[in-house]
Amino acid sequence: AAALEESARLQDEKRAAEERRAAEEQARGARPNAGEPSESAASPAPEEPPDDFICPITTEIMSDPVVAADGQSYERSAIE
Repeated sequence: AAALEESARLQDEKRAAEERRAAEEQARGARPNAGEPSESAASPAPEEPPDDFICPITTEIMSDPVVAADGQSYERSAIE
């Protein structure tokens, strides 16, 4: 009886994991294939940060942005 309960529990966990994966693929806009991983899941394309997050001086993502008198945001270390 314990073995049957364990088997049922494992099947439920597997089903729940598959449903979560399918929901995540749908949320990303991918179509779930019949048990096959999608191309986007295998190698997701990195998203580019918005231009407002990039310091115009260092051309890197700002970790400590400050707004200067001209209204432009800069990385603090680049303007101090």
